Amino acid sequence: MNNKERYQKYKEAWNKRNREYYKKNKNVANLYYWKLLAKHHELKGEDLQEQYIRQDKKCFYCKVQLDDKNEPCVEHYYPKDNSRIVISCRHCNRLKWEMTGDEFLIFIREYISRF
Repeated sequence: MNNKERYQKYKEAWNKRNREYYKKNKNVANLYYWKLLAKHHELKGEDLQEQYIRQDKKCFYCKVQLDDKNEPCVEHYYPKDNSRIVISCRHCNRLKWEMTGDEFLIFIREYISRF
C-alpha cells in the first residue's frame, strides 16, 4: 500500500468517525465546525455561526438551503477583506471568485433571468 492509498484510507476513517460525532452532538459539533472555519479566516466561530443563523441557514447569494449536500462556506463580500463576511454555498463561492458581492449579485440576477 503506497502513501496515497494509506492517506485515503485514513481520511475516510476519520470522516466516518467525525460524521457520527456530528450527528450525535449536533449543537456542539456545529459550533466546532464554525470554529474550524473561523480559524482559517482569522475570525470567531461564534460570529460565523450567528451569521449562518441570521441568514436562515441559506446561501447569501442564491438562497439555497445549506445542509450536508450543500456545504456552507465562508465568503468575503469584498475580496480579501474580513470586514464583511457572509455564508454561501460552495457553488456561489467558486463562481464569485474575485468579484465583489454587489457585482456577483448583479451577475446572478442576469444569469437567472435567462431561464
